[in-house]
Amino acid sequence: MSGGSTGRSAALPPAGYRRPDRVSEAGLVIAAASQDGEDLGIYDFRSCEGPDELRREIAWAFAQAAPPVGDWTSESSCRTYFKFATHFLRFVREKYPDVEAARHVTPAVWKAWMLAASAGVRLRPVLLRIPGLPQATREAMRTRGTRQRATAKVSSHSTEEFRAIRQAAQAKVRVAEIRIREGRILLERWRDGEFEPGTDEDLWGRALHHVSETADAPRNGDAVRGAISRPLRRLVGGSGAGHHFWRRLFPTFEEMGAAAILLCCHDGWNFTTLARMDVPDHRPNGETEDEDAVIQRVSTQKARRPRRLRHGSNNLVDLGEGSAGRAMRQVVFITEQARATRAALGRPTERLLIARRFTPVEGEPFGMGAGSLEQAVKDWSKAAAMLTAEGTPLSLSPQRIHRTVQVLYGGPRHNTSQVSDDTYRLRDAQVRDGAATVVAKGLQAAVDDAVEKVRMRLVRHTGESEEQAARLAGQTGIALDTAKQVMAGDLDTAVGSCTDFEHSPFTPQGPCSVSFLMCFACPNAIATERHLPRILYLQAAIDSLRSVVSEAVWDADWSAHHDRISDLVKTHTREDERPALRARLTEADRGLVDRMLERRLDA
Repeated sequence: MSGGSTGRSAALPPAGYRRPDRVSEAGLVIAAASQDGEDLGIYDFRSCEGPDELRREIAWAFAQAAPPVGDWTSESSCRTYFKFATHFLRFVREKYPDVEAARHVTPAVWKAWMLAASAGVRLRPVLLRIPGLPQATREAMRTRGTRQRATAKVSSHSTEEFRAIRQAAQAKVRVAEIRIREGRILLERWRDGEFEPGTDEDLWGRALHHVSETADAPRNGDAVRGAISRPLRRLVGGSGAGHHFWRRLFPTFEEMGAAAILLCCHDGWNFTTLARMDVPDHRPNGETEDEDAVIQRVSTQKARRPRRLRHGSNNLVDLGEGSAGRAMRQVVFITEQARATRAALGRPTERLLIARRFTPVEGEPFGMGAGSLEQAVKDWSKAAAMLTAEGTPLSLSPQRIHRTVQVLYGGPRHNTSQVSDDTYRLRDAQVRDGAATVVAKGLQAAVDDAVEKVRMRLVRHTGESEEQAARLAGQTGIALDTAKQVMAGDLDTAVGSCTDFEHSPFTPQGPCSVSFLMCFACPNAIATERHLPRILYLQAAIDSLRSVVSEAVWDADWSAHHDRISDLVKTHTREDERPALRARLTEADRGLVDRMLERRLDA
């Protein structure tokens, strides 16, 4: 079954099909394929420079690591390892002509390669598979340097750049959608017999019908690359090129690159996931095939995850122009005829991102997969010629867009929170540059929270003179007469002084009736020097309760009070002066606090 939930039968291979050999041409040509049969490319070591025996050993090891039998899972991995293998063979030929096979690759050769090649370590999984590699070299390969490398500092796009890129990609896809829709409507009308024979519309319809079945315009004779027929040239201003016709049904590589960037802008998919993505195959909200899907479920593959976590899905909702669901619908539409034509040619596929090449490669007119997608993004980036605010060209890639989405929208996109933080956000220059502001805001929020929780004011070194009373009134904003009463102890409670007992923020009507512990959260409360011994004793008494009550009781009854008292003590006293303050505690003070904790002072 294709997709598992749609009920569509899987496409069968053409008659006479024979699975190609994975390794051919004396072991130097490797055909890689995924577990589900997707072609991941041909890797030809025959043209690689280097000693014959070493070249054959590396090709054999490459075949053991390549999918479907090896550890690699994507075309991108195959292409990367093949590139470094090619570079290593050339390096050996130029620098170490005595190295003819893996048994001659010494630790010195490996270290020289590591110094000479960018990311040379990427070849290690290939070389370690070769049986003849010396043990000393294996140990050198497995030994990692002890020097700590500086974390690479990379940069995401700014908000303005990101919006400009998304708008440009959306405009490019929209242009393709309009052109291809017009071409498909014209083709359907021709098939319905609406045009008079010999008219321009009839000629266009015949040409597009030929394109839909062969992926190319009708040409003179049997030559695959011959000029299009003379009557058709008149329709396109005398040009003999076929792209005037197939562009009316298929997207170009530039448009496929724009489509990839647009999807990445909306949902933050990385390059490999986009390259392997199939068309949505399930409609969660039950629309029929004739209805436009409001919700489309996209299946995804994360090749580097453990096998049981590799497959996932995303629901994209069409909320109109500019939404992820609408973007997916547009991409599905502009690539739909390409999939249908490829099926007519006997090579069916469900790949989402597929485009018509201007020049077929080995007879294949369509491009898809990691290699084609990478080229498509480059083509669109070059054609779009987008510039930064400083006038320099923007570097466009799904990887950088993937990073930008996580930075701008503050969360993981198809990865874990740890990967999002460690690999993307913490390494991003934009995040680092803004970190100071974020930290300052966090610290200020913590201070504001503490001020909100601890509303009691504490004034040190007060006395009974008129001048000191005026200073207390000025510091606290209370009336002078009230300040004199505070200093004289006339307004004392168990832990401080109350400047407005009749109007409590905790008692809606009438005088205050809550526990004296709430004084620490009350703006009417003021503590002075003489109250500090009691407050320190109260803090120690509540500390001792923590070991004898359950965690639930502590959280419900004591935790908030303890935090407020501790914040007040930490803010207004030094650790070295607290023993002297505790020494001033009297038996009367101790008894007062004890009675308060026993609730014998509550109203």
